[in-house]
Amino acid sequence: MIRCVDTNANPYYWMWGVNRWLSTRFNLLSSAVVGLTGLVAVMSPSISASLAGFALAFSSNITHNLLFLVRRFVGLEQSMVALERVKEYSELKREPPEFVEPRPDSAWPENGHIKCEDLVIRYAPELPNVLHQLNFEVHPGEKIGILGRTGSGKSTLALSFFRFVEATEGKIVIDGIDISKIGLTDLRSKITIIPQDPTILSGTVRSTLDVFDEYQDAEIFEALRRVHLIPSEDAPEETPDTVNVNVFRNLDSSVSEGGENFSTG
Repeated sequence: MIRCVDTNANPYYWMWGVNRWLSTRFNLLSSAVVGLTGLVAVMSPSISASLAGFALAFSSNITHNLLFLVRRFVGLEQSMVALERVKEYSELKREPPEFVEPRPDSAWPENGHIKCEDLVIRYAPELPNVLHQLNFEVHPGEKIGILGRTGSGKSTLALSFFRFVEATEGKIVIDGIDISKIGLTDLRSKITIIPQDPTILSGTVRSTLDVFDEYQDAEIFEALRRVHLIPSEDAPEETPDTVNVNVFRNLDSSVSEGGENFSTG
């Protein structure tokens, strides 16, 4: 958390550092202008005392006015950048709705039958196709592997199941339902993906496994047993002096950001 605060505050240090540097340069310039004006007033007998005083007062203020002008100009540029970002985001194409009636059954997908029909995907209208007329079928209970060189579209295919990229042509049908015809929440809450670089936020084991607090402790423990992170219920309980305590037995065990306190051995 402290590291995140430092990262957030770091640009302000640079901004105020540049601000102080600019002020120092303008102060030096102001001193030079006032000194030069005073020297000219002293060396010119034709300049009256009132005119010399006016020139000195004006020269001491003009640099402050220039500094104010520069700061306001920089502030205007920053505001225009913010306005540009607001305009950019306001013109982004909105995602499809979260819910579309009629909604799929609560048990969907029940079997896990997947069928891709003439699937074509591109990331933008002006870009070439990434997937070209892709056709395949996965029957319930099958385990398949997708092989291909880097950039061949493996990750794109995975993203298309969640509609992070929409199909340009064709469709994906899961258990008889075209996923483009249902809401994003109904789709993304029913299927799961393990990304190449998983994200683990700091918190507890419970908050990491059940981000939206939707499951009971018994359900979380059952999931941990199914993936063999904790032993079966018949295994003896660990004592406080046990070496290498299994942190997954306690759902309130702390989790560091990125899972740094977990052993990958």
